[in-house]
Amino acid sequence: MYIYVCMHVYLRTKIFVRTYPHVDKCYTDRFWTNTIFALFFLYPALAISTISVFNCDLHVGRLRNDYRVTCPHLLSSASLYSMLFMLLYPFGIPTTMRLVLRLAEMVKVVQEKIEKVSSMLALFL
Repeated sequence: MYIYVCMHVYLRTKIFVRTYPHVDKCYTDRFWTNTIFALFFLYPALAISTISVFNCDLHVGRLRNDYRVTCPHLLSSASLYSMLFMLLYPFGIPTTMRLVLRLAEMVKVVQEKIEKVSSMLALFL
C-alpha cells in the first residue's frame, strides 16, 4: 500500500516535472528515502515473523512461540512460504539497500565527505 501511494504521487508529479526538471530529483530522493525508512522500520518484525516458523521444539514437535501449532514439515506449504519470505525480507532488504546505495554512487559521496573533513582537520592539527 505504501509503495502504491508513493508511486501514485510520483507518477502524478511527472506532468509537473516536465516543466520544472529540478523537481524530479527532489521527488525521486524523497521517494527512495521514505521507502528505505519504511523497509528498515518494518525489517525487524518481518524478519522475526518469517523465521519463527522454523523455531520448533524437537522433543515435543511443536512451535516454541505457540505450542498449539505443530511444526510444519520441511516441504509443506507453510515452510516453503516461510522460506520464500525469509529470502525476501531478512536477506533481500539489506541486499536491495546495498545495491541501491551502490547504484546511487554513495561510496563516492562518502569518500568526498571524508576528504573534506580530513582537509579541515589538517588545518587544526
